[in-house]
Amino acid sequence: VPNYALVLGSAWTQNALTKSGMVKVLKADGTEATYDINWKASARGGTLLVNQHDSTLSQKVTILLDCTGIGSAVTDALNETAISIAAELAERMLADGISVSVISNGIDTVDGKMLSTGELTGRNTALYLRRRLARLECRNDLTPMPQLLRTLHDGAHGSDLYVLISKEQKLPVLPDLEALTEGSDAIWILPEDRNMPERYKLTETS
Repeated sequence: VPNYALVLGSAWTQNALTKSGMVKVLKADGTEATYDINWKASARGGTLLVNQHDSTLSQKVTILLDCTGIGSAVTDALNETAISIAAELAERMLADGISVSVISNGIDTVDGKMLSTGELTGRNTALYLRRRLARLECRNDLTPMPQLLRTLHDGAHGSDLYVLISKEQKLPVLPDLEALTEGSDAIWILPEDRNMPERYKLTETS
């Protein structure tokens, strides 16, 4: 029985991947794979042969953005840095064809609710995301990040990659992050402002 796949992009499509013969396909089992046509081997063998690229990146990424705290120059600077990191990271992943969701305890000043973008796909959604992040309000009375992680646990997908962006240096947040990811890999980014006093900077053991 032949296996069929939907071509998502190739060197001959509008969103060209390479000019050497790269093809990205959606396979029958729902997974994606990228192949490079091996022209020399194909010529020798008389049939089309490809090299498969194994991607280590999850196709779905959830960014967890902590906006707790306001009032001091250091805290405000770290919040601003954290939001900038979230925007830049999401934009790069969207451009690479990775689906992104952003969830934050920060309050959207338009609807008065915690930010939850839902799943975003395609580079065209980057501007929408930047606008949502630009109207985030950081406060001292926000839902603590460990509590937010626990509320997300029931809807979590173990195959997704979770990226926590938080200036929180207390290790108690780790059990909730590990429970959310169900043993899968996660990334914890600690924002830092280069202009802050040395005594406030994060240490290697933080």
